[in-house]
Amino acid sequence: MIFWQDSKVNSEDVLNFINEANDDELEKVIIEANKRKNQSRFKNNLILAFDGRCAISQTSVNNVLEGCHIIPHSESGKNSTTNGILLRSDIHKLFDLGLILIHPKYLRIAVDDSLKQSEYYELHNQKIKVSLGERWIKNLAKKWEKHSCERNDE
Repeated sequence: MIFWQDSKVNSEDVLNFINEANDDELEKVIIEANKRKNQSRFKNNLILAFDGRCAISQTSVNNVLEGCHIIPHSESGKNSTTNGILLRSDIHKLFDLGLILIHPKYLRIAVDDSLKQSEYYELHNQKIKVSLGERWIKNLAKKWEKHSCERNDE
C-alpha cells in the first residue's frame, strides 16, 4: 500500500500504482482518502459539541480524543455530528465492539461483564456528564438495540 503523505512517494510512484491497481484496490484508496478528509471535520465538530472532552471519561487531552461514529459509517454513510460522540481512543475501540455502551434512556454507561475485572468497570452505571439532543439519543438507541440483540444471541 502507498502512504500518500509519505514524502518518499513521488507522482510517478502514484501513477504507476494507479495504472497497475485493480478496481478493488483503487476503490479502497478512494474510500480511504474520502474517509480521512471528512474524519478531521467530523472530529472537529465533535470537539465543539462535547466541549473538547471525552463523553465518558471527561479526558480533555486532544491527542487521545477521537471522533467515534455511534452507528458505523459503513452502515449509515454519514459523518453527521449527531451520529458521533467524542471518546478517548481506548474507549472508542471498546464502544465500537459494543463492550461499552451508553443507555439511551438513562444516559448511563453500560460496561460489558467481560470487563468486570478491568479498570473500565469503574465506569459502569455512571451517568454521562453531557446533555445530548434527540438525534443523538435515537442513534444511541439503535446501537443499544443492536448490541442487546447480539448479547441475547450468545
